[in-house]
Amino acid sequence: MLEEKTYTQAEISGILGTRSNTDIANKLRRYGVEFSIQGRGRNALFTILHVPNTAAFKLFCITELGFPAQSDFTKLRNFLYYFLCDDSFRVIPMEMMEERLRETNHPASRQTISRWIDRLCRLELIYPYGEIVYFRVTKQNKQQTHTTVTKEEYSAAWKIYWECKEEGYDSKAAYATMYAAFGGVPRKQHTIEENVFYLETLETLTKLICATVLDEIEDQTKAVN
Repeated sequence: MLEEKTYTQAEISGILGTRSNTDIANKLRRYGVEFSIQGRGRNALFTILHVPNTAAFKLFCITELGFPAQSDFTKLRNFLYYFLCDDSFRVIPMEMMEERLRETNHPASRQTISRWIDRLCRLELIYPYGEIVYFRVTKQNKQQTHTTVTKEEYSAAWKIYWECKEEGYDSKAAYATMYAAFGGVPRKQHTIEENVFYLETLETLTKLICATVLDEIEDQTKAVN
């Protein structure tokens, strides 16, 4: 994580993943980081004067979590904000996450959300083996809607299906009967839990995210006033 201090050329090269002093300077400028340079070549010293919250978040995602530098960090920030700060968001299916993010100005596809979650899992920051949550899924105008139901309601829906099968219904007819009675498609999934062994990393990430959110709120307030 980039801090406001002086780095040797080797230190900052290791953080940013580039060797040339020119490339290091260009990267810092791209991220909006204020800095000064003393010396040349490998003897150069880079003093980080100020790291804006948005830049700090981007750099942490790239250097600590391995997200591609080409990522849409506004979309990623919004997703991670809900994922880490809203307990109800983490327990819903990715299709429903997509629905909620669609309501913001920076929607993300289910495939993108899946890649983000997969990266967090591979880093062992989270694991998708928590409690089971049950849903009723409906579709209207090509958009899915998920509603939380109890285990009993979920089980009752499948009971209707299998009773229909026993009575000689084919799969499509049994499924249609279950759908009509249940009011949708039954679905279940495990919740995603945080790995307690990486709470420090998750807390740092959450702190960076919230700082960028507060900056946006402050900017919006100033614009209104």
